[in-house]
Order: sequence, then C-alpha cells, then structure tokens
Amino acid sequence: MSAPDHRSPLLRIAGAAAGVAGIGYLIPALAGAVPALRAPLGVEDRAAGGEGYALTFDDGPHPQGTPAVLEILAAARVRATFFLVGEQVRRDRGLAREVVSAGHGIGLHCDRHRNLLRLGPAQVRTDIDRAQDEIVAATGVQPLLYRPPYGILNAAALRAMDAR
Repeated sequence: MSAPDHRSPLLRIAGAAAGVAGIGYLIPALAGAVPALRAPLGVEDRAAGGEGYALTFDDGPHPQGTPAVLEILAAARVRATFFLVGEQVRRDRGLAREVVSAGHGIGLHCDRHRNLLRLGPAQVRTDIDRAQDEIVAATGVQPLLYRPPYGILNAAALRAMDAR
C-alpha cells in the first residue's frame, strides 16, 4: 500500500515572481513592533499601501539562526512565514516543528538549494515534491506558498505549480 499524497492541491508562487518582495502574513498591527525588529532582523516596510508588513525567512530551518529569530519574534509577538528547505528539515525535524508550534506560517523553498535554471523538468518536479513531502511529514503542514531558490523560476517550476 502506498503512502497518501500530501501535496497541496494549490501551491502558489511567492516572492518577486508573485509581484511582491516577500509574501507572508500582512499584519496591520505589526507597525508598532517593527522598530524593535528593524535592528536585529533588518525589517523594512515592503507591503503595498503601508497596510502592514510581510515578514518572511528562507533557507531554514538553520540550527543557530532559526532559534534566535524565533526568540526575537516571540518577544515582539510577531508572526512570520518560513520558507523551508527539505534537506534542512531532514537534518532537524524538531526545529521545523518548533517553527509551526510557535504559530508561524510555513512555505516551500526547495529540497536542495539549487538554481532551477540548471535543472531539467523532472529534477525540478522531484525537488518540489521531495521538499513538500518532507515538510508535511515533519510539521503536519501543507505549504501553500512556494518561493524558488534565488527567486528564479523556470517553465518546469511553473508547470509543476499549475499541476497542483
């Protein structure tokens, strides 16, 4: 018997490809907390119309960086979206679960951080599928947002997103 397919039926592309430099949660109430976050995290207002802030992090979870960021976010009572890398999640599933248990959103970044322009269509699909499977297995969350490595998309990634 094969394992159920936990891949999301809708996986949207986030980031510059979606027309916004960093999609996450838009939190109007975050405006008061941002000065406290600017120094340690380098947060800038990127949301259109000044309605809030989109705070996102890529390439994790990182063994030292992610716990430090989680601590800062908790102190400021701020939520963010973390775009996870499958191979990083495999190294520390507990840290990926910690991100979720702290109330943060989860997005899919990749399985291995490679430029999609250097991969064939099957390699791109495999990378996305492996990352999503790993993230779901570790966190129980099905990512609905995808941000490609280096912000670079190719036709294979777009087809993979359309198929979801």
